Amino acid sequence: MLKIRKKPRLSTEETVGNGAVNGTNYGSISETNDINTEDFSYVEFSGKDGRTCPTCNGTGRIAKEQEDELVALIPYNDRRLKPSRTKFYVLLAVVICLLLCGLVLFFLLPRAVTITEGQIVNYNVTLHKKDSSAVIVLTNQFIVSNTNFFDVQISHIDVEAFFDQVSVGTGHLKSPPLVLSARQEQFPVDIEVILRFNPDNQLDFIVDLCTNPKRKVHDIVIKLQATQTTSYLQHSEQDSLQTYKYIDCSVNNLEKV
Repeated sequence: MLKIRKKPRLSTEETVGNGAVNGTNYGSISETNDINTEDFSYVEFSGKDGRTCPTCNGTGRIAKEQEDELVALIPYNDRRLKPSRTKFYVLLAVVICLLLCGLVLFFLLPRAVTITEGQIVNYNVTLHKKDSSAVIVLTNQFIVSNTNFFDVQISHIDVEAFFDQVSVGTGHLKSPPLVLSARQEQFPVDIEVILRFNPDNQLDFIVDLCTNPKRKVHDIVIKLQATQTTSYLQHSEQDSLQTYKYIDCSVNNLEKV
């Protein structure tokens, strides 16, 4: 609560001349009814309903060096300090940001590029009875799938063949790299593997196994171990596969030399 009081005049003559009451002057009013503002001073009463101004410390004035810093005093309940839709706009901005982040993660999050088992396309068996060796040229199909929303590059597909835990041949992807477009699934890749059975790897008995007329079944089991190397988004990863194939090396499928 603020009140304005008038400055008292100390001169008795001026007091009497200006119509003082009980020796106290409550201000001078000219004949033109103009009020002299210099006769009034600022007084602040901090009662139970009032509070001292924290900025001016009850003087009603601010320091000159703070003139460019303190622009205005706004009440706490001013409507401008509480926009009606601030919470709505903040919540909307947060939801939009989360939605955009979710979409970016959904489309750019790397997914696996898989290689799965396919079927044998063809094979050819050649027997060399003179040196007790056998050569099987096997072409096996693998299925490659890209579930990403961007293109990937398959730099290598290496296949190694085993018979009874002995390595008998290898095969590789022809004309690398292979580029798979986004969301391209069930893409067939043919890999040719040359299998060799000879005295050097102690598998020369395969010749007798394939030509023995007393045997009704001339199947041999070959384990194929494939390793695929994929590159995308400055990142590279590998996927592996093991599969078993049965090959009939009977007289119906071989060439004798």
